[in-house]
Amino acid sequence: MASLEGTFTRYLLRQGVVVQKTGTAGNRPVAIRMRYKGTGTVTSVTTAAGTLVTVSVAGTGQATEGTKTYTFASDSPTIASLVGNINADGIFEAKVLDALNADVTPSYFVTGAITATYDSNGVRQWDLTVDPNVQLSAGVYGITVCLTGNREWDNNFFTPEKVGQHRVVLQEVDYYATLGGAADNLVRIYVRRGLPGHTETQIFGALSVSGTLTAITFASGQGFISGKDGDEIIVRVQDGTSISDTALFLRATGYLE
Repeated sequence: MASLEGTFTRYLLRQGVVVQKTGTAGNRPVAIRMRYKGTGTVTSVTTAAGTLVTVSVAGTGQATEGTKTYTFASDSPTIASLVGNINADGIFEAKVLDALNADVTPSYFVTGAITATYDSNGVRQWDLTVDPNVQLSAGVYGITVCLTGNREWDNNFFTPEKVGQHRVVLQEVDYYATLGGAADNLVRIYVRRGLPGHTETQIFGALSVSGTLTAITFASGQGFISGKDGDEIIVRVQDGTSISDTALFLRATGYLE
């Protein structure tokens, strides 16, 4: 059991976090985030209707890299399988963010050449983003955000190696979505836990509302949802018919401790 002093110190060092995603290019959900592990050069990372293709030149003393093609319909039909195959090749490291493991990959990603960006620690990364009005799985459209201590690759407080020692807390969900068929249990909160493979469990469901700015708070902002140390919290607004990109947003507010 953690000491009282340690628990209090961790609480005092907590950091507020807000993750907001939209249907607009430049701020769409990041289903998979990748970074290059080698010492060579990345030529390109490109998504097409049914493939992800990475092209890289190995550094001195490294094994040959070249072109790697991940075909969604055959070897990488889900987010989890695609991430697993990327990591197994050992050229890039990939992690799931604003998605669920079971989401399907065909036609899921925004297609085209992916321009590398840098996180706040200067780590170069490639984001596979998604358009919410494309099906996430059979008959499911939606927008997803993930609260985690592991969105970035390295951080003075939260690092991939130490994220298991920390906890994420969700206090509020806000969204606006024009839905084809609002219904009960279409606003969902999941906890993602553990390696390898990550287990995802739905822990909350609520009625979705179409065309209205909607806020879900817990005990007027004083309550919260949290998991165990190292867990991630995924929030999704989904629909079985359609979801419009127009004015769409989903925001999760909480803190990391």
